[in-house]
Order: sequence, then C-alpha cells, then structure tokens
Amino acid sequence: MQCSQQVHPRTRKRRGESTDQTAHGEAGLRQARAPERKAQPQQQPTKEKVGPGQYFSEVRGELKKVAWPTKKEVVNSTMVVLIAIIVMTTLIFCFDYMSGKFVLFLFD
Repeated sequence: MQCSQQVHPRTRKRRGESTDQTAHGEAGLRQARAPERKAQPQQQPTKEKVGPGQYFSEVRGELKKVAWPTKKEVVNSTMVVLIAIIVMTTLIFCFDYMSGKFVLFLFD
C-alpha cells in the first residue's frame, strides 16, 4: 500500500494492515509540542490601604455603574421562580406519594 495519505493506526488494524508507525511516519499523526515553559514569578503589586471613607466612596461609585433591573423585570423573574418552585414541589410530592403507595401495596 502506498502511503500518500496518513491513516490512523486503528484504521490500519481494522483493515489488517501493518500498524508500524515508524514505517509510515509518526509525525503526521501527532503534532510535535513545544517544550513547556515555566511561568516567571510575577511581583505582587503592593496594595495600598484605604480608609473607611474612601472605601465606601468607591463602593458607591461602583454601585452607580451597575445596570439594575427594572421593577417589571424583577416581578417577572420572581413569578418565573415561584411557578418553577410550585411545579417542582408538586412533581416531587406526587412521585413520593405514589412510590409510598406502591411500596405499601407490595408489602400488604
């Protein structure tokens, strides 16, 4: 067989061909990896201490950047969660009730 195309060893094995990878070239099946470099330890930036006044001032500034949901979005999300809780609770209750009845039926 002429090896103009690289064939995976499992495919050769299924075909009953030789699985000698060195004869067909292992480099085409697996790509060579570059040697791994170890990360250079970076110097930790020094954190300057801030007082409580500056801290709360920065917190207020960050909270102004937040995209707060509208009242309508909050109400809609709350309704979705409550409906999901009711549905899941009902399903679990029914499964528990029916499996309890089934076990009592088996042992009576």
